[in-house]
Amino acid sequence: MRKLLGVDIGTTHCKVGLFGLDGSEVKIATKETVTHYDSDGHAYFEPEEIWGTVASLIKKTTREHDQEPVVVGITSMAETGVLVDRSTGLPKSQMIPWFDKRTAKQAEWIGREIDAFSAFQKTGLHNSYKYGLAKLLWLEKQDPGITKGAVWLSAADYIAYRLTGELGTDYSLAARTFAFRIDKKEWDVPWLRHFGFEEELFPTAGPSGEAVGRIPTEEFQKIGLAKDTPVAVSGHDHVCAALAVGAVHPGVVFDSIGTAETLVGTLNDWNLKEKEFQ
Repeated sequence: MRKLLGVDIGTTHCKVGLFGLDGSEVKIATKETVTHYDSDGHAYFEPEEIWGTVASLIKKTTREHDQEPVVVGITSMAETGVLVDRSTGLPKSQMIPWFDKRTAKQAEWIGREIDAFSAFQKTGLHNSYKYGLAKLLWLEKQDPGITKGAVWLSAADYIAYRLTGELGTDYSLAARTFAFRIDKKEWDVPWLRHFGFEEELFPTAGPSGEAVGRIPTEEFQKIGLAKDTPVAVSGHDHVCAALAVGAVHPGVVFDSIGTAETLVGTLNDWNLKEKEFQ
């Protein structure tokens, strides 16, 4: 029986599920997402620890079945990210969670540089400490030049990279950086350069569920994944939940509750106006 594998990197737990092609549950495994704190009280995740947790859960869900999944899809908490060296593939930072407020001053700086309504029309967002751009400015303040030759990856992007060696993200996670134009579905290069960043600081963004790459070697068979299995960044966890419960048509809204709670619905493409801004 052909199977699908879903990975969810959440704030409190990581989950891996094995499913039939009809969506029927075969097996689900979970493990705590460990939050660490540094001497300044800043919260963080250890990238290698997150990878180890996900790899162990994949192995746990696949080991009882004699056929590897035909595809892997990865979702995650949104604004959490890690800076990775493009040449070595090694993390250059801790994985900074969406809820950590170390970036409050950087968010204030961003707020002084924007017209709030114009920024909303481009990004669909109100400025916040949570977003990737503020995190990158914070990292640059701690270690000037740290972003050179690096790429900012969300939690889901990072796991996809560990599985495939390829860099990529989806529109819904890119949209949580405050550096991505949802109206054009592209990185806002002039805005990035305003802060001294280049477009290469971010991975290529594509539609949710589009394959980032494939399992490159037989090595991953030890955790139950066959060579050439496609791996996709499925997107923002709340957005993926909308698909799961069928809230994918305009006028349908659902309450997505986890560590954070949000109301999620869908809109047809249109230019955001004052009504939405308010």
